[in-house]
Amino acid sequence: MGERKLSGLKRMLLEKTIDVARFDRIIICLGTNDLLERSAMAMIAIVEEIVILLRDANTMIDILFCEIGSRRFRGNHKFPPDDDHTLERILAYNSLLANVCGCGVVKLSYTLSDSIDGLHPGPIGLSTVVRILKAYFD
Repeated sequence: MGERKLSGLKRMLLEKTIDVARFDRIIICLGTNDLLERSAMAMIAIVEEIVILLRDANTMIDILFCEIGSRRFRGNHKFPPDDDHTLERILAYNSLLANVCGCGVVKLSYTLSDSIDGLHPGPIGLSTVVRILKAYFD
């Protein structure tokens, strides 16, 4: 996500915050591609801004972030595995995320063992994600 897209994301959040704030719960999943051009701390700063915007609009909103999973190469998938530098950023971001802004964090790292393309969960992984989310919100 380049700086132009990030500005678009911030602008969209400012414009849509009232719409989003009508919800009691929101799940935010950022991906590996968001870490390719910035450090884990830079991503955490973005997460903090998002949380502030949402809580300014609705102090009772329940915000849940999903960990970033790593890309795993299995067979002929279109996504190559993450390099060591990206894996370090993913681990750093995921460890920092748990301590940010009092939000919930879904640990998704183990759900990618069933992957359709080396990155996105397949049916078993997706059902695991749904089960985790239901347990969090129930």
